[in-house]
Amino acid sequence: MTKHNTVIVVRKPPLGSVDAFEAMRLALSFYAAGAPVALLFEGPGTLNWVSGIAGPDVLAQSVSRLVTDIARFKIPAYVISEDLAESGFTPSDLASQHPVLIPRSDVSSMLTAYDSVVAV
Repeated sequence: MTKHNTVIVVRKPPLGSVDAFEAMRLALSFYAAGAPVALLFEGPGTLNWVSGIAGPDVLAQSVSRLVTDIARFKIPAYVISEDLAESGFTPSDLASQHPVLIPRSDVSSMLTAYDSVVAV
């Protein structure tokens, strides 16, 4: 029996909302339960991977820890390269080399590999 796989699309930045934090917690919960899961960071969501962007805010620091955990557990994570560039950052600004940079043109085909898509 194949497991149902899910991709969670994170469109929210690490500051100003708990949405990105909750989306990453959800992904870690899926992982802990043995369910296949991946994360796609797009638009302002790409900022969750930028090193040092969190600042002193407690929630933002928690997002930073979640990013570290996602990388440590090797949960598939994708960052849209054009969105990162439009935010003024480069791959060397990422907190980890874990996320795969993908061009926007590959997003549609990547999403078709998943049974469910959850967007926040």
